[in-house]
Amino acid sequence: MSDRGCFSYIVGGTIKGIIIGGILGALGGLATRQSSRGVIITAMQGAQFLGIVKLIIGALLSPSNWARNFPECSGNMQSPIDISIKNLEKRKTRLPLTWDNYSNVPKTMIIENSKHSVHGNGLWGRVTDTPSITNGPLENRYFFSQFHFHWGKDSSSGSEHTIDGKRYPLELHIVHDRETEPDDDLELDDSPTDLVVVSFMFEVSDKDNHNLRNFLQSVKEVEGSEKKKGFVKPFALDDLIETFSSDYVTYKGSLTTPPCSEGVVWIISSKPLPISERQLAILRRSVRSDNGNLIQNFRPLQNRNGRDMYYVYN
Repeated sequence: MSDRGCFSYIVGGTIKGIIIGGILGALGGLATRQSSRGVIITAMQGAQFLGIVKLIIGALLSPSNWARNFPECSGNMQSPIDISIKNLEKRKTRLPLTWDNYSNVPKTMIIENSKHSVHGNGLWGRVTDTPSITNGPLENRYFFSQFHFHWGKDSSSGSEHTIDGKRYPLELHIVHDRETEPDDDLELDDSPTDLVVVSFMFEVSDKDNHNLRNFLQSVKEVEGSEKKKGFVKPFALDDLIETFSSDYVTYKGSLTTPPCSEGVVWIISSKPLPISERQLAILRRSVRSDNGNLIQNFRPLQNRNGRDMYYVYN
């Protein structure tokens, strides 16, 4: 599957170094070719120069080039993948997936326009009040960290994962960090299994999903081309979703953005949630670049490479 049109991720100073090096290298080559014909590169029109720079940056930030600086992006346990539910091994859950504190309203909530998605997180004050998940396929408790969305230019695409070959117009990722003890010196990046991502697909409905009302109102406060965040009226996380204890798919994959760390536990709901075209339009225009709205921000499908994957039921 082509990654043309997928959004560009800018991650830290290293990628910036690649961009600068690539631009200088390309311009150096151009100068040599032009100089052989007696043309001085500084005479290049500004529009031509800008066009070349944009092409180079676009190519370097394309998902197909991530592995140049983040080798794990070409690993054997990458996400997203296609999920063929009808062909999956079915497993009865030993302990139902448990959601705690998802109905708790945080003391403060922040919605951020990160220039490649819309992120949300909150502060509940005490750890014991913070939303978390446990049981199911998990050996530990995992606390809510942040949520974000992936969408497409229209309702024929948008989700990162596909289910039985179908791509949905929107996918929500709720990221969780593993609970650690005070004397636990294990850093998060040392063990990717410190991360669990719960994923929800959305499908188009004729009516608005009123559970998204508070969130989408918050999105309007940070929309634009600048990276910005804002404090918004807090809402409980179960306003966004319907929690579930079974009927989900689980497998080990990776982050879908660089550094593409592997070993992430994915839990993917088999029940799509509704969203209207009007509500999708709010998300599609929420993040803008110099060239207009960010029309899509999903990574291309990766190979399953024989990984175990299970459909869990009660």
